[in-house]
Amino acid sequence: MKTVRTGWDFQVRRGEGWLVIECIPLDRRANQTPFAREVCELIDRCLADRVVLDLARLEGIRAFFINELLAVQRFVDGNGGLLRLCGLTDTDRDLLNRLGLSTILPAFHDLEEAVMGCFSPKPR
Repeated sequence: MKTVRTGWDFQVRRGEGWLVIECIPLDRRANQTPFAREVCELIDRCLADRVVLDLARLEGIRAFFINELLAVQRFVDGNGGLLRLCGLTDTDRDLLNRLGLSTILPAFHDLEEAVMGCFSPKPR
């Protein structure tokens, strides 16, 4: 599924029991444009309760965007779901940690790590 609206393009796919939303900024100011409403509508349409936002294409997060992420987290949590982030830079993950948001907005290096969470793969 692909959807285009102001400021953002989203690539949506399912994998490993998670809805994965790749968030693609259409310009450098995307992290200053509304984001939460569009993402929440996508999550609602897909009837998902476990969501990973892939933010690898984003060039840094700012206060406005953090508030947008928190709004998405409240929506997902309010519906009994889980939200995880992946693809953020080390600097952005450190920022979330310094702000005390790393448990509310858990950020992982990549998609595999986000889907697995804190569990390491079990040998067969």
